[in-house]
Amino acid sequence: MAIVNLSSDSFFSTTHANQALILQTINYAIQNHAQIIDIGACSTRPDSTPVTEEQELQLLIPALTLVRKHYPNIIISLDTFRSKVALNTVKTFNIDIINDISGAPDETMLNLLKQQKKAYILTFNEPLNPTANILSDCLSFFNKKINLLRQHQITDIILDPGFGFNKTIEQNFLLLNNLHILKHFSLPILAGISHKSMLYKTLHTTPQNAAFATNTANTIAILKGANIIRAHDPHNTDHAIQIIHATTLS
Repeated sequence: MAIVNLSSDSFFSTTHANQALILQTINYAIQNHAQIIDIGACSTRPDSTPVTEEQELQLLIPALTLVRKHYPNIIISLDTFRSKVALNTVKTFNIDIINDISGAPDETMLNLLKQQKKAYILTFNEPLNPTANILSDCLSFFNKKINLLRQHQITDIILDPGFGFNKTIEQNFLLLNNLHILKHFSLPILAGISHKSMLYKTLHTTPQNAAFATNTANTIAILKGANIIRAHDPHNTDHAIQIIHATTLS
Protein backbone atom coordinates (compact mmCIF):
# COMPACT_ATOMS: atom_id res chain seq x y z
CA MET A 1 0.00 0.00 0.00
CA ALA A 2 1.66 3.19 -1.24
CA ILE A 3 0.89 6.53 0.38
CA VAL A 4 -0.23 9.62 -1.53
CA ASN A 5 -0.41 12.63 0.80
CA LEU A 6 -2.31 15.66 -0.45
CA SER A 7 -2.16 17.67 2.77
CA SER A 8 0.56 20.29 3.13
CA ASP A 9 0.69 19.40 6.83
CA SER A 10 1.96 15.86 6.41
CA PHE A 11 4.71 14.78 8.81
CA PHE A 12 6.74 13.19 6.02
CA SER A 13 6.13 13.71 2.30
CA THR A 14 3.37 15.39 0.36
CA THR A 15 2.26 15.82 -3.23
CA HIS A 16 0.10 18.79 -2.08
CA ALA A 17 -2.37 18.36 -4.93
CA ASN A 18 0.32 18.75 -7.60
CA GLN A 19 -1.12 16.75 -10.50
CA ALA A 20 2.19 15.85 -12.11
CA LEU A 21 3.62 14.76 -8.78
CA ILE A 22 0.52 12.70 -7.94
CA LEU A 23 0.84 10.76 -11.20
CA GLN A 24 4.59 10.41 -10.76
CA THR A 25 4.12 9.07 -7.23
CA ILE A 26 1.51 6.53 -8.29
CA ASN A 27 3.43 5.42 -11.36
CA TYR A 28 6.54 4.89 -9.24
CA ALA A 29 4.51 2.91 -6.71
CA ILE A 30 3.03 0.67 -9.41
CA GLN A 31 6.48 0.07 -10.91
CA ASN A 32 7.52 -1.15 -7.46
CA HIS A 33 4.56 -3.55 -7.21
CA ALA A 34 2.30 -1.52 -4.94
CA GLN A 35 -1.19 -3.01 -5.18
CA ILE A 36 -3.10 -0.35 -3.24
CA ILE A 37 -2.88 3.46 -3.37
CA ASP A 38 -3.83 5.12 -0.08
CA ILE A 39 -4.91 8.71 -0.74
CA GLY A 40 -5.47 11.20 2.06
CA ALA A 41 -5.93 14.96 2.34
CA CYS A 42 -6.18 15.51 6.09
CA SER A 43 -3.13 15.16 8.28
CA THR A 44 -3.60 12.99 11.37
CA ARG A 45 -0.13 13.41 12.81
CA PRO A 46 0.04 14.24 16.55
CA ASP A 47 -0.61 17.90 17.38
CA SER A 48 -1.69 18.74 13.84
CA THR A 49 -4.73 20.90 13.09
CA PRO A 50 -6.99 18.99 10.68
CA VAL A 51 -8.28 20.77 7.62
CA THR A 52 -12.04 21.24 7.43
CA GLU A 53 -14.25 18.71 5.66
CA GLU A 54 -14.70 21.18 2.81
CA GLN A 55 -10.95 21.69 2.45
CA GLU A 56 -10.38 17.95 2.54
CA LEU A 57 -12.87 17.44 -0.30
CA GLN A 58 -11.39 20.32 -2.28
CA LEU A 59 -8.05 18.50 -2.23
CA LEU A 60 -9.42 15.01 -2.74
CA ILE A 61 -11.91 15.41 -5.58
CA PRO A 62 -9.49 16.76 -8.24
CA ALA A 63 -6.88 14.19 -7.21
CA LEU A 64 -9.32 11.28 -7.34
CA THR A 65 -10.64 12.50 -10.70
CA LEU A 66 -7.07 12.50 -12.01
CA VAL A 67 -6.23 9.10 -10.58
CA ARG A 68 -9.34 7.40 -11.94
CA LYS A 69 -8.74 8.96 -15.37
CA HIS A 70 -5.22 7.54 -15.61
CA TYR A 71 -5.56 4.44 -13.42
CA PRO A 72 -9.20 3.29 -13.71
CA ASN A 73 -8.59 -0.15 -12.24
CA ILE A 74 -6.15 0.51 -9.44
CA ILE A 75 -7.28 -0.28 -5.90
CA ILE A 76 -7.83 2.98 -4.01
CA SER A 77 -7.89 3.27 -0.25
CA LEU A 78 -9.38 6.54 0.98
CA ASP A 79 -7.60 7.77 4.10
CA THR A 80 -10.34 9.63 5.95
CA PHE A 81 -12.12 9.45 9.29
CA ARG A 82 -15.03 11.62 8.12
CA SER A 83 -18.23 10.01 6.91
CA LYS A 84 -19.20 13.13 4.92
CA VAL A 85 -15.97 12.91 2.94
CA ALA A 86 -16.56 9.21 2.31
CA LEU A 87 -20.15 9.87 1.22
CA ASN A 88 -18.99 12.41 -1.35
CA THR A 89 -16.28 10.24 -2.89
CA VAL A 90 -16.77 6.49 -2.41
CA LYS A 91 -19.38 5.85 -5.09
CA THR A 92 -18.29 8.55 -7.53
CA PHE A 93 -14.68 7.38 -7.66
CA ASN A 94 -15.25 3.69 -6.98
CA ILE A 95 -13.23 3.74 -3.78
CA ASP A 96 -12.35 0.21 -2.71
CA ILE A 97 -11.26 0.68 0.92
CA ILE A 98 -11.97 3.18 3.68
CA ASN A 99 -8.90 3.72 5.85
CA ASP A 100 -10.35 5.24 9.04
CA ILE A 101 -7.80 5.93 11.76
CA SER A 102 -10.46 6.99 14.28
CA GLY A 103 -11.35 3.45 15.37
CA ALA A 104 -14.90 4.70 15.90
CA PRO A 105 -17.03 4.70 12.74
CA ASP A 106 -20.27 6.64 13.17
CA GLU A 107 -23.67 5.40 11.96
CA THR A 108 -23.31 7.21 8.64
CA MET A 109 -19.98 5.51 7.97
CA LEU A 110 -21.36 2.13 9.03
CA ASN A 111 -24.36 2.47 6.73
CA LEU A 112 -22.16 3.57 3.84
CA LEU A 113 -19.87 0.57 4.28
CA LYS A 114 -22.86 -1.75 4.42
CA GLN A 115 -24.64 -0.29 1.39
CA GLN A 116 -21.57 0.10 -0.81
CA LYS A 117 -19.96 -3.15 0.39
CA LYS A 118 -16.53 -1.57 0.82
CA ALA A 119 -13.58 -2.87 2.78
CA TYR A 120 -12.82 -1.08 6.04
CA ILE A 121 -9.52 -0.61 7.83
CA LEU A 122 -10.25 -0.72 11.54
CA THR A 123 -7.57 1.06 13.57
CA PHE A 124 -6.79 0.43 17.22
CA ASN A 125 -6.94 4.01 18.44
CA GLU A 126 -8.05 4.78 21.97
CA PRO A 127 -7.14 7.54 24.44
CA LEU A 128 -3.53 7.37 25.58
CA ASN A 129 -2.98 5.29 28.71
CA PRO A 130 0.76 4.82 29.37
CA THR A 131 0.11 2.21 32.07
CA ALA A 132 -2.32 0.11 30.03
CA ASN A 133 -1.73 -3.51 29.11
CA ILE A 134 -1.57 -2.61 25.44
CA LEU A 135 -1.80 -6.18 24.15
CA SER A 136 -4.87 -7.00 26.20
CA ASP A 137 -6.48 -3.67 25.32
CA CYS A 138 -5.76 -4.22 21.62
CA LEU A 139 -7.42 -7.64 21.58
CA SER A 140 -10.40 -6.36 23.56
CA PHE A 141 -10.80 -3.35 21.24
CA PHE A 142 -10.76 -5.44 18.08
CA ASN A 143 -13.10 -8.04 19.52
CA LYS A 144 -15.67 -5.35 20.36
CA LYS A 145 -15.34 -3.36 17.14
CA ILE A 146 -15.33 -6.38 14.85
CA ASN A 147 -18.57 -7.51 16.45
CA LEU A 148 -20.05 -4.05 15.88
CA LEU A 149 -19.07 -4.07 12.21
CA ARG A 150 -20.44 -7.55 11.67
CA GLN A 151 -23.74 -6.54 13.27
CA HIS A 152 -23.97 -4.04 10.38
CA GLN A 153 -23.16 -6.81 7.86
CA ILE A 154 -19.67 -5.42 7.31
CA THR A 155 -17.31 -8.38 6.97
CA ASP A 156 -14.48 -7.13 4.72
CA ILE A 157 -12.33 -5.86 7.60
CA ILE A 158 -8.60 -5.12 7.79
CA LEU A 159 -6.95 -4.72 11.20
CA ASP A 160 -4.49 -1.91 11.86
CA PRO A 161 -2.82 -1.88 15.31
CA GLY A 162 -2.47 1.89 15.01
CA PHE A 163 1.24 2.45 15.44
CA GLY A 164 1.79 6.02 16.60
CA PHE A 165 -1.79 6.72 17.60
CA ASN A 166 -2.18 7.37 21.34
CA LYS A 167 0.56 4.98 22.38
CA THR A 168 3.91 5.37 24.06
CA ILE A 169 7.03 4.38 22.14
CA GLU A 170 7.34 1.33 24.39
CA GLN A 171 3.73 0.31 23.69
CA ASN A 172 4.30 0.69 19.95
CA PHE A 173 7.28 -1.65 20.00
CA LEU A 174 5.45 -4.13 22.22
CA LEU A 175 2.65 -4.24 19.67
CA LEU A 176 5.11 -4.69 16.83
CA ASN A 177 6.87 -7.55 18.59
CA ASN A 178 3.53 -9.23 19.27
CA LEU A 179 1.73 -8.41 16.04
CA HIS A 180 1.06 -12.11 15.54
CA ILE A 181 -1.61 -12.04 18.25
CA LEU A 182 -3.94 -10.39 15.73
CA LYS A 183 -3.96 -13.60 13.69
CA HIS A 184 -6.51 -14.74 16.28
CA PHE A 185 -9.18 -12.85 14.30
CA SER A 186 -8.34 -14.48 10.94
CA LEU A 187 -8.47 -11.08 9.20
CA PRO A 188 -5.83 -9.25 7.14
CA ILE A 189 -3.35 -7.23 9.21
CA LEU A 190 -2.03 -3.85 8.08
CA ALA A 191 1.15 -2.31 9.47
CA GLY A 192 1.57 1.45 9.09
CA ILE A 193 4.97 2.14 10.64
CA SER A 194 6.61 4.06 7.82
CA HIS A 195 8.85 6.87 9.13
CA LYS A 196 6.78 7.20 12.31
CA SER A 197 7.92 8.76 15.57
CA MET A 198 8.45 5.41 17.30
CA LEU A 199 11.35 4.97 14.87
CA TYR A 200 12.88 8.40 14.45
CA LYS A 201 12.53 9.36 18.12
CA THR A 202 14.20 6.14 19.17
CA LEU A 203 17.08 7.01 16.81
CA HIS A 204 17.04 10.73 17.72
CA THR A 205 16.71 11.71 14.08
CA THR A 206 14.04 13.03 11.70
CA PRO A 207 11.24 11.28 9.79
CA GLN A 208 13.15 11.79 6.54
CA ASN A 209 16.21 9.99 7.97
CA ALA A 210 14.31 6.93 9.14
CA ALA A 211 14.32 4.95 5.88
CA PHE A 212 16.52 2.10 7.13
CA ALA A 213 14.61 1.94 10.40
CA THR A 214 11.35 1.84 8.45
CA ASN A 215 12.51 -1.08 6.34
CA THR A 216 13.68 -2.93 9.44
CA ALA A 217 10.36 -2.38 11.20
CA ASN A 218 8.41 -3.36 8.07
CA THR A 219 10.43 -6.56 7.81
CA ILE A 220 9.66 -7.40 11.42
CA ALA A 221 5.97 -6.67 10.82
CA ILE A 222 5.84 -9.02 7.84
CA LEU A 223 7.59 -11.79 9.75
CA LYS A 224 5.13 -11.27 12.60
CA GLY A 225 2.12 -11.65 10.31
CA ALA A 226 1.37 -8.36 8.52
CA ASN A 227 -0.37 -8.85 5.18
CA ILE A 228 -0.30 -5.20 4.06
CA ILE A 229 2.50 -2.66 4.53
CA ARG A 230 1.54 1.01 4.27
CA ALA A 231 4.66 2.66 2.90
CA HIS A 232 6.11 5.98 1.82
CA ASP A 233 8.98 4.14 0.09
CA PRO A 234 7.53 1.56 -2.30
CA HIS A 235 10.93 0.72 -3.76
CA ASN A 236 12.56 -0.14 -0.41
CA THR A 237 9.43 -1.93 0.78
CA ASP A 238 9.25 -4.02 -2.38
CA HIS A 239 12.86 -5.09 -1.93
CA ALA A 240 12.21 -6.14 1.67
CA ILE A 241 9.16 -8.17 0.62
CA GLN A 242 11.07 -9.88 -2.20
CA ILE A 243 13.89 -10.93 0.12
CA ILE A 244 11.46 -12.23 2.73
CA HIS A 245 9.63 -14.27 0.08
CA ALA A 246 12.89 -15.63 -1.31
CA THR A 247 13.95 -16.66 2.20
CA THR A 248 10.70 -18.34 3.14
CA LEU A 249 10.56 -20.24 -0.18
CA SER A 250 14.11 -21.57 0.10
